Amino acid sequence: INSCCRELFEGKVICDLSASKGRILRACRSFKQGELIFQEPPLHIVVGTQTDDAFRIVKRISTAFQDTAYQPLWYWAALCSLTAPELGPNSKLQPVREEQQKKLLCLYHEPIVEASPVVLALVKELQLPVDPLKVEELLRCWILNCFEHSEDPEGYSAYFISSFMSHSCKPNAIWHEGSDAMHVVRARLDIQDKEEICISYLSEDMLMYSALQRKKALRKTKLFTCACERCAGSNGVPGTDWCRGFRCPHCGNCGIFPSTGSLPAEDLAALRCSICQRCCGDYAAGLLDTEKYMRQRLQSVDEASFLQLAEGDVRQLQEMMGDQAGGALGPQHWLCERLWSLVVPWLDAKGRSSEALQMLEGRVRMPPEPGRCRSIVACCCGTTKAPRRRKAACQ
Repeated sequence: INSCCRELFEGKVICDLSASKGRILRACRSFKQGELIFQEPPLHIVVGTQTDDAFRIVKRISTAFQDTAYQPLWYWAALCSLTAPELGPNSKLQPVREEQQKKLLCLYHEPIVEASPVVLALVKELQLPVDPLKVEELLRCWILNCFEHSEDPEGYSAYFISSFMSHSCKPNAIWHEGSDAMHVVRARLDIQDKEEICISYLSEDMLMYSALQRKKALRKTKLFTCACERCAGSNGVPGTDWCRGFRCPHCGNCGIFPSTGSLPAEDLAALRCSICQRCCGDYAAGLLDTEKYMRQRLQSVDEASFLQLAEGDVRQLQEMMGDQAGGALGPQHWLCERLWSLVVPWLDAKGRSSEALQMLEGRVRMPPEPGRCRSIVACCCGTTKAPRRRKAACQ
């Protein structure tokens, strides 16, 4: 791994071993915010082609197992990572080089003891002369290490050195795919010499979710429990969850912020408002009930279905949170962020671009994490239909 670091990046980064994380990537010099750390060519790119007979077989077999947690493209990626001897003379799949596969198998994955029913069925159907355990191992490598490459058609990319960067919900680096599928990594914050380089495995929107929701998403998709500064605090002391703010029932300000752990009603009742210093008290159960209702309501809709809601329904949701004086949540609550991400395109679709931009500008001013203003403006302001105000907001 470090031989590749020296060859490709002139020793600017190095792979190291961490007692708690395993292999990680460290900086070998300091980097200023926005500075290029490195860019890496893809190790392998896999795209799902609907016209390919083999891909249609993969899709048919993988979807036939209703209990499987993985999409057909994951299995396709594993099969497209086999060498020529493992595919056999009659396969139409494009083989990878042995060195290429060796690097893929270097990426993080748990030890494999048996192949899943889907993998067994695929190897049998495609008549592949390969050990199913090898396919299962490659499957896990892709699931735990791949990056999004394209949406239509859907595709994944794998990178060698980039895959050793750990996740943090307060990342000091950020990546994007450049020309020729190069993996471009820049400093999101100032990085010191010998400091670990971390990116986010979550989307920018999900970085604004509560610690509990972020950890739940990472356990489901990447099979680990996040213990970063924002999720677990430091020195064994839970931190404050600045993305789960409740409105104080006494002074009306968003001043009640629980810790990053679970939150029973009795714990919320004992929390003091950071503005008026009064305890939440008997209002705690009602605040948690509202949070639960809003979470279930918003997680059951996507942007397309939200666009169909009547104005009265949207206003009712807004009144329960955000800047409304009678709201129970926020505006510094992850559900407010989720609601706003749905309301902005809803306003835009109604021809109310001025209101949409006003809401976006409000989101930009919200705390808590560094880089949020840049990411929100870059990702969201370009969707509205008021070009002059959009340009001003981006500036």
